[in-house]
Amino acid sequence: MADPSATYHLKDAIRLVPECRDMCPEFERHEREFQKALHFLEKIPGTDQVDHQKAVKRYRRSAAGDPPPLPSDIRPPPVLNQTLDYLIHTIIGQYGINNTDVHVFVFDRTRSVRNDLVLQNERGPAAIAIHERIARYHAICCYQLFGQAQVSLQQEIEQLRKALQSLIEFYAEARTQRGEIYPNEPEFQAYQLLAYMHKSDLPSHAHYLPDRVFAHPYMQQALRIQAAYRAGFSARFFSLIQSPETPFVMACVAHMSFATVRSNAIKSLQS
Repeated sequence: MADPSATYHLKDAIRLVPECRDMCPEFERHEREFQKALHFLEKIPGTDQVDHQKAVKRYRRSAAGDPPPLPSDIRPPPVLNQTLDYLIHTIIGQYGINNTDVHVFVFDRTRSVRNDLVLQNERGPAAIAIHERIARYHAICCYQLFGQAQVSLQQEIEQLRKALQSLIEFYAEARTQRGEIYPNEPEFQAYQLLAYMHKSDLPSHAHYLPDRVFAHPYMQQALRIQAAYRAGFSARFFSLIQSPETPFVMACVAHMSFATVRSNAIKSLQS
């Protein structure tokens, strides 16, 4: 293990090899049971005891001076994928996406999944597949949970944008370093465009994407939606959203701009 007090050159950096084979490291399970910090989804029903099969590692923000993470506390990509399967198929499958207590749990645990990928510097196919699923989840939440007082829409948008930004970086590395274009890149480049509709430089950035990505129907539809948004054509904007060419998740991402479009339309009528 590296000496946390030592200074290393980047070329000598030691790649962390994750060793945790459970959804939650053993030490954390016992620690949170002792601290009475378990979510109800992690307890044996009717008790305050941890259910070792259901506990999921929570997100913990790194702070200056913290020691480096232990390999035994970091989950490898197959375990992270299994954890995501559990969160989406088992937890959301049973409780739905609109249960606020469950949403808080899934929001935190998906953030922890992404953080484990960062800690082990995983940026390849596994990281891409996991981030794609998490980004879709946040996009749907931005729409489904809109207006719920207990949910911070701004935090949801923030995590969606972070997941998308990571994906954009992963896709760029895959193209430049390995000559690969991932099949879902057009979908998420389109979401990135719509998540930052207020940014004037994104449409020009899109023109530098490979033809296979730029010419994809998802990208072209996203560009049409953004053009209507920027031109202030509210009727065309909502017509495009309702079009069969706009998939559901794409409409969910665009939904975060609905209030701005409506507000601008009202102002133009009053002027």
